[in-house]
Amino acid sequence: MKIFLFLFFCNFLDAQYIKSDVVISTTNVSVKEIYAPYVKRNPMVQSKVYGSKTLKYSIVNSTSPIKQEMSIKKFKLSGIIKYNDYREALLKDTMNDTAYILRNGMLYDNKKKVLKNIRGDIREKSVLLYDIISKDEINLLIDEDKKE
Repeated sequence: MKIFLFLFFCNFLDAQYIKSDVVISTTNVSVKEIYAPYVKRNPMVQSKVYGSKTLKYSIVNSTSPIKQEMSIKKFKLSGIIKYNDYREALLKDTMNDTAYILRNGMLYDNKKKVLKNIRGDIREKSVLLYDIISKDEINLLIDEDKKE
């Protein structure tokens, strides 16, 4: 029994000096590197992966360029704001409920860009809009909703 323990102890001492054959082939990575996408996909471009769906918006309509002709006939006057000697008119597009502001004769969209072909004049309780290109004019009254 003593011989067995002596041989076991000697084998244990020799095992400390044996080099392992295990080679680490990869480097250490963090959690952010593991979960980061390999290819970053543009969410506005339709996915080619089978079974993926767009839940809320139609990708075909959102990626196609929007070419809408602005017509003064689809505007509705929501209100006129008077501040000291400064006046603004709030107009609403009846087709897609987009708000526009008429200020200093220029019509601005919600991104504060000027619509190039539409101009206007603010009067007491009405707004006169005119299209420069098609030479159309329309007078929008503030009380149109109350009459209907």
